[in-house]
Amino acid sequence: MKNIFYFLSTLFLLTGCMSGKLDKFDKEMSSGDYEAAKAVAQKEGKDLLWTLQAAAASTAAGQHQESNTLFDNAEDMFIAARRKSNAADRMGTLAKILVNDNAVAYKGEMYDGILINTYKALNFMFLKEWDLARVELNRAYDRQRRATDFYAEEIKEQEEAASKKGFRIDVSKVMAKPEIQRLSGLEAYADYVNPLVNLMEVIYLKHKGDVSDAERLRQTQNRLLAMTKSKHLQKELNPQDPWTWVVVENGQMPRRVEWRLDFPIGIFSGLIREMDNLSIVSIAIPKLQTIPAAYNQFVVNGENVDMIADMDKIIEAEYSRALPGILTKALVSMAIKTIAQYQIGRAKGHTTAFFVGLLQAASTQADVRTWSAIPKNYHLAIVQSGTISLTSRGGTLGSTETKGNSLVFFKVSRGGHVTSQTLVLD
Repeated sequence: MKNIFYFLSTLFLLTGCMSGKLDKFDKEMSSGDYEAAKAVAQKEGKDLLWTLQAAAASTAAGQHQESNTLFDNAEDMFIAARRKSNAADRMGTLAKILVNDNAVAYKGEMYDGILINTYKALNFMFLKEWDLARVELNRAYDRQRRATDFYAEEIKEQEEAASKKGFRIDVSKVMAKPEIQRLSGLEAYADYVNPLVNLMEVIYLKHKGDVSDAERLRQTQNRLLAMTKSKHLQKELNPQDPWTWVVVENGQMPRRVEWRLDFPIGIFSGLIREMDNLSIVSIAIPKLQTIPAAYNQFVVNGENVDMIADMDKIIEAEYSRALPGILTKALVSMAIKTIAQYQIGRAKGHTTAFFVGLLQAASTQADVRTWSAIPKNYHLAIVQSGTISLTSRGGTLGSTETKGNSLVFFKVSRGGHVTSQTLVLD
């Protein structure tokens, strides 16, 4: 009994630990102290999540070579996490089942993988390693193509694993609940496309492509225009004049917060049939919490910018696609813990079963880990080179000078801190 109390207290102390670590990192990013943010990430560890955080902070600080070294390491971990195919991994590992998702390594989201290659391409562009930038853009496109089947396969694996454990799950009945439906069915851009990838390729092909790339440029620009309706992309750019592509990376993506559901097993009547004689179950799943931005509209040299990629919508749509798998995973874990509680009650008595129930409630925690350095959205303006001024609500946020064809990358943090980096494209 003493051991149970000790384990319970340990679990309660750990509750919110990951959220607190992310808060500390986010605070430094919001203030614009990207060196400090990188230091926080590197202190936390070298796993996939914190490597991604450190890499993003390095990009924001203009440390493109170091950023790509970190992104290389992150990509290796991202790929390795998806190559595992043993039964234990498909089930989520024993630790995940008996404790919670946070007990195992962060595997990343599909949009994480796409952005890894996109930011590597951006870094290589600033390093003027154009061939390598093109390789990374091709990889980003390939990730988008392969993302479509990922969640369907994940749900199938979870259902097969549950079947091997002796029970069945019909997650469609849970998805039909009104409170769940409000979190599902969201869409952003078709087929997991992130328009930022298309934009980076358009910029690359316009300035570093050759004659053989003309058709690809036309198709990519048309796809981008269809998704964004950008007025700037519809401009007729006189090739005799120097132009500056202004990209604004703004705010912070939604954070994951825990949504805890404790209710009678009767809600799942006929769902997990072997558990109809039990009374109380607990599940915890993550849901998204939108983070307000300091600025929502921007003007460059008197022209309104166009939103190119809404990461809030992309992340919400991917969460919607992942939700059946998240619920299936939570139900598998809940079922195993609850069946264990029932069996212990029969063998050891109700008092022991009661404390095991407390242990189940304490260990039922949602995985709220996320690559929180991702911005809220990206914006675009194309203006003639010279003095480039970014304003919002009538006030100047930043300005820089460009000569020749250029790319200016403004980063506007959640707290409104503004930095800029300039790349000459000629």
